[in-house]
Parts: sequence; structure tokens; C-alpha cells
Amino acid sequence: KPAAKVNQLNWLLKSIRSNLLSYRLHFGLSYGDFSPDSPMTRQLLLQSKHTSIKRDNQEKKIIERPTNSPHFSELFREVHQFCRTTASVTNVLSLLASIENNSSEFNFRSQEVNWQCSASSFCCRLSTCYSMYEDI
Repeated sequence: KPAAKVNQLNWLLKSIRSNLLSYRLHFGLSYGDFSPDSPMTRQLLLQSKHTSIKRDNQEKKIIERPTNSPHFSELFREVHQFCRTTASVTNVLSLLASIENNSSEFNFRSQEVNWQCSASSFCCRLSTCYSMYEDI
């Protein structure tokens, strides 16, 4: 998204600078002053400065991923799958309910260990397979 905004702001900046150039040329050819200090030039210069600042801020947000990185859609799918299964609200609440009900010690411990192993292996998979998505 920031890269698209940078493209839009570049286009806007070119348009502003083109207008400024054409105004300066017109004024210079008509009156001999190629660098007029008029409200129009001040407005265009201010608009150009403001647009440049916005573009620079958007450029800082651009993240470039290696070409061999997996598609974001794969990461998205895996995270949502994990959230629907292991980390689902019902699954976590049932684990908490078994803690509160003091169910058999062995049953509770095995559920807890199973859940922790699943969550841990998912985190390991994310850090190995999707390391280039560290900003997400």
C-alpha cells in the first residue's frame, strides 16, 4: 500500500512541478522574470514541499521482501487456520474450564502439554518459513 501511495504522490509532484514550470515560463516570456514571486508560485512551491514530505514518509514505510519469499496469502491462511483450530476461543476456554474443574490431573496435564506443543511448533514454523515477514 505505501508503494502505491508513493506512485500517486510522485505523479502529483510531477503535475505540480509541471504547473510551476509552465507558470514560470509564461511569466518569464511575458514579463521577462522567470522566477516570479507571486501568490501562485508560493502556493505551488508550498504544495510541492508538502507533497514531497508526504512521499518521503510513505517511502519509509515500504517493505521489500526477497523474491523467493512465500506469498503473504500462505501466511494469512496458516495464521487463520491456527486461530480457527488450536487457538480458537472455544478450544482455549475448554482448556481453562478443565483447569477450573480440577479434572483428572493426568487428563488436564496432557491437554495442556498438547496445546503448548501445538502453539510452540506453530511459532517455530512461522519464524522459520516466514522470517521475511517479521514486520507482521
